[in-house]
Amino acid sequence: MIQGIVLVGIGSFLFHATLLYEAQLADELPMIYVGSIGLFIVFDDEPGYGLQSRRSKILIALLLLFDILFTWS
Repeated sequence: MIQGIVLVGIGSFLFHATLLYEAQLADELPMIYVGSIGLFIVFDDEPGYGLQSRRSKILIALLLLFDILFTWS
């Protein structure tokens, strides 16, 4: 999670320093990915780090689908 926040900071610096489209993607996409990880952490209330529950698997699938669609759009 910390590495993702660092990546957001680097991408944000690059975007605001250059104002290039590629740098904008380096700013926005890590924000979405780190946000998805944060949502999974908040809404997955199963103990441990395993994917035993059906709810965890559905949550990962939905967040992954959202990330793919957002990146593609």
